[in-house]
Amino acid sequence: MAITTGTTWDIVLNAAPTRATLEQAVSARAAYQDALHSRAVVVDLRPADDRAGSGAIHPDLGAVTIEPRELPTWLVHNGRGADAILLTQDGTLAAELATGLDAVGIARTTYVTGGFIAWRTAGLPVITAG
Repeated sequence: MAITTGTTWDIVLNAAPTRATLEQAVSARAAYQDALHSRAVVVDLRPADDRAGSGAIHPDLGAVTIEPRELPTWLVHNGRGADAILLTQDGTLAAELATGLDAVGIARTTYVTGGFIAWRTAGLPVITAG
């Protein structure tokens, strides 16, 4: 499956095979612990309508919300100081992006297995509109 961020980064990210490794995958609870203890930054890549409909990670955890097309640039400029844990709705795009970024050497990232769905199912802190 091709990685699509909507930018010229697509060429770079699709140049290498995308096969997620187990060491890049973290559970929702592990991601929560890493964010809670400032060992990593959770990068929420979900569109605004997904966050509005299903909720967002609690702001006390310091999660960063950006569009997938902005991720490579954000990692180059901001992501070098802390590990980044990618989060999408179901984890699929996050796995592909983490693998592609690692393959081209932009950044070493991990992703939440099962995405925000797993985060919410685990009962981890979220805020909802309303």
